[in-house]
Amino acid sequence: MKRIIILITTCLLIVPIFGFFNEESKGFFITGGIGAARTSFNFKIDSDFITAETPTEIEPALFTQLKLGYSPDNNIEIYIVEKISWFKVEYSSDREATVSNHLHAFGLNIFLKNKTNYDVLDKCYFGSGFGFSDWAELFEDDYETLNGIGYFIELGYEISKHHRVNLNWMISNPEEEKNGSSIISNTQTLSISYNFQLF
Repeated sequence: MKRIIILITTCLLIVPIFGFFNEESKGFFITGGIGAARTSFNFKIDSDFITAETPTEIEPALFTQLKLGYSPDNNIEIYIVEKISWFKVEYSSDREATVSNHLHAFGLNIFLKNKTNYDVLDKCYFGSGFGFSDWAELFEDDYETLNGIGYFIELGYEISKHHRVNLNWMISNPEEEKNGSSIISNTQTLSISYNFQLF
């Protein structure tokens, strides 16, 4: 939670410093997004005594993302991004928790502007990125975090200069090693979100 607060505060401070709201879609930018998602996950437990894998569970989720980056021209965006899937997990009949599956990544978007003869396609973009992931129960008093790697692929459409929608596929494998055993979370999130961007 502290990392999220620090990232949001940093972005709010950078906006006036670098002077967003320019007329062209290039320069420094900040993007915030929110949407609906479907997250599937299971756990693999590996130790000296047993290797087991839990059944895959699927949960509805809230998806949020925050990007901070730079666009050298109208066709390319380079950025750091925080993507989060928020969902409920029922570990047992008497224990339920809100989980946040994070992906902290470096990403690249490429637009099709001026590359096709179709106006609709000219407003589409493809993106992907790679980084670190974690699985945490942020609202629990003594939560533990699983850490690992992750990546994403996204397809977006620019409705207008500051408004976008995108489909996002996020895959992460955070894990924890404890007492000679490892627990690996295999998590995938498919989301659709609305995004507001400031240049």
